[in-house]
Amino acid sequence: MFVDFEIVRGTNMDIEYIIYYEDGSIYNLREDDVNSDNSKYIIKKIATSKDKINEGYGIYFVPSDTLNLEHKNYFYDVGIQTSDGKYYMTTECSIFKVRRAITSKE
Repeated sequence: MFVDFEIVRGTNMDIEYIIYYEDGSIYNLREDDVNSDNSKYIIKKIATSKDKINEGYGIYFVPSDTLNLEHKNYFYDVGIQTSDGKYYMTTECSIFKVRRAITSKE
């Protein structure tokens, strides 16, 4: 699955990230499921079973996450390592665009 999205630099964004099995049913994170940390990230967000909201998991961006980023396209992906050691790419390499703002917080 590919999911491109945009954020205005220096702003908040709340995302409900839903994980699906291949058959379309919803996967619920288990307590022992982990995010993989194999490289350095500009921004890293971690959701666990404790971050459950509605059908998905809360991922929250705050202004400091993007404030110093250039206005351009970045790439991101989302992976999960299950408690039994299997690794799944739930969002393949997609575009994360940081846009300019004309106005700003006072």
